Amino acid sequence: ESEKITLDPIKVFPLEISRQIFQHLRGKDVLEAFLVSPDWNNVISELEVCTKSLTIKLCCDLLCDGPVKSASVIENSQRVYESLEMSFCAQCFHLAYEMVNTGHMWKRVKITRTTFNCTFEAMVIFSYIESFVEELTLIDVFIGNYGFDEERRKFFFPQLKAFNTRHIEPSLYTDIFQRITSLEKFDIWSINQTVASLQSIFRLLLTNLDLKVLNISGNIFNQLLYYDIFEHIQFKLEKMNITSQYYL
Repeated sequence: ESEKITLDPIKVFPLEISRQIFQHLRGKDVLEAFLVSPDWNNVISELEVCTKSLTIKLCCDLLCDGPVKSASVIENSQRVYESLEMSFCAQCFHLAYEMVNTGHMWKRVKITRTTFNCTFEAMVIFSYIESFVEELTLIDVFIGNYGFDEERRKFFFPQLKAFNTRHIEPSLYTDIFQRITSLEKFDIWSINQTVASLQSIFRLLLTNLDLKVLNISGNIFNQLLYYDIFEHIQFKLEKMNITSQYYL
């Protein structure tokens, strides 16, 4: 009976082949590859192709399966992660916190189908990305118990260039995002807004002097007409889309 031979693909294949393989792996697969052996960890950490383009996709099931281990791998890795996409329920906030608080300078962040227990939890998450994020996308992001909050702090997001929102808690515009002044692109699609959130959106459109692209839902456009906002911004915009249905 012949002896079974097990070969380590990282040791067998040339480095160029390894680069091609890891370039096409999903974030979850890369995390699993990190855990195979110290040799795999070292090789993956040194691959330049993996340092900027990796997006880590998190869902509630994945977080519950082993967030501490995954967060530890990311935190201790030499890789420079820049993109993060995640979705989590209110019960999994502390697990999402472990993933965000890994010391990486997140430049592109996408949060979808997420409910925070209170505004303070949202503030905690955004405080870790505020200084570095350049593109922020929020889809179906809500606050479960708006009345249970501590003192709010000011957020400025100095590097943020693109802000994409669809169906988010109106209070987020007022409590977290109204002081942004660096936007070049603003996408906003939502059905329900409060007077306070409309005023915050109005302020964003007035104070972001470099705003070039505005994609806005028809209902918000009609409500903002009350403020004569477009008398002030129409000459600096390069492109504006008004639509009844908008997809990010």
